[in-house]
Amino acid sequence: LLESNAGHRPISLVGYSLGARVIYKCLRELTRHQEKWEEQQRHKQNSMKGSRMSIIDQERSQVTTKSNDGDKEEITYVREPASIVEDVILMGCPLSVNLESWASCKEVIAGRFVNCFSREDMILTLMFRYKNIKSVFATVGGIAPVNISG
Repeated sequence: LLESNAGHRPISLVGYSLGARVIYKCLRELTRHQEKWEEQQRHKQNSMKGSRMSIIDQERSQVTTKSNDGDKEEITYVREPASIVEDVILMGCPLSVNLESWASCKEVIAGRFVNCFSREDMILTLMFRYKNIKSVFATVGGIAPVNISG
């Protein structure tokens, strides 16, 4: 999504079950990139206060980060990561609800963030609890509301 050559129109993401989980993880990654982009923009504003930037420099931003291996990787942002996703609909999402994490995902979504759930989905409840024994008391996104605005 960050390197899309298909245009610059925002997209809507809809996912059910495992697809909803993949979309959530994608939103977490976009949140991480948004933080890097904002840091890079602050650095660019501080270093370029008195000088003019060319249009190409404004459209393409670069930030250098350290990977887990200690190597530096350079990321080129064609556009702001928060401008990519318009709306998100998650149905029967097999994830525990961490309000802080879900709220940070909402920050990279321009439009609506909808969690479709059913309190009567016993298969999701049992399988989630079985696979995540340590999360027995956690709220599951696919069977309960997530109370964040948006």
